[in-house]
Amino acid sequence: MCENPHDYSLPAAYAQCTATYVEAFTYLKQRHHQRIAILTSRPLEVSATTQAMVGAYEQVYQRTLSPKLLYTGIITAEDGEHAGTYFAQLTEPVTAVLTNGDDIAVGMRRAYLAAQRPVPLLIGQEHQLSGEVLGIPTIDHHFEVVGARALELAISEHPQSIALPAELIINN
Repeated sequence: MCENPHDYSLPAAYAQCTATYVEAFTYLKQRHHQRIAILTSRPLEVSATTQAMVGAYEQVYQRTLSPKLLYTGIITAEDGEHAGTYFAQLTEPVTAVLTNGDDIAVGMRRAYLAAQRPVPLLIGQEHQLSGEVLGIPTIDHHFEVVGARALELAISEHPQSIALPAELIINN
């Protein structure tokens, strides 16, 4: 299993991402970003990851995230572009976006450039080549390591849970 099993005694290796999401929002707050959007693949009601991202935002900013600033159903760069089109037309623009992937951040950027609007600060995830090329901050969940540890646990005779830290990488 690659998710925290909480109270179930299942073998699991998973990325410990909440602290890194807090770090990412703290990074944005220190740079005076107040209107921040979040892109995720699944809705808040069903996704532990979306809940962690929104929870970290609310912890750092001490306020509820506006539903207008949470855009779900984002899986591809094209989806990121659709989200970017939505955010670029808002009368009160966002100044930063925590995306759920570096490729998705590329789609966001593409939409803002097409709309001839200032591109907000984008934070990606997964430490993809596209994010490195753009020089954007990214969150690396080290899924290769998580997957390898999960496989080791699956064939192990000693069920345990292993939380592996995610990492905020500032690509300047």
